[in-house]
Amino acid sequence: MEAFRDGSLKVSALISVRRASQRAILLGKGGAALGAVGTAARAEIASVLGRPVHLKLFVKVAPDWPERAEALRAIGLA
Repeated sequence: MEAFRDGSLKVSALISVRRASQRAILLGKGGAALGAVGTAARAEIASVLGRPVHLKLFVKVAPDWPERAEALRAIGLA
């Protein structure tokens, strides 16, 4: 997260999936599905924090991410 002088925040988030086919589903045609997810998430985060949010979402194919202990710790599951 990065705070700006105007009080808004920049939030970057990585979404890991196991297969390229899952990435394609998440992105949707022309990025429409990910755009919808981002719009809803941005509104929810801004509502909780009470300030504008600039949200950047990235989708990465990482076949082994659920088996990696550090990946699970990073999201609070281990």
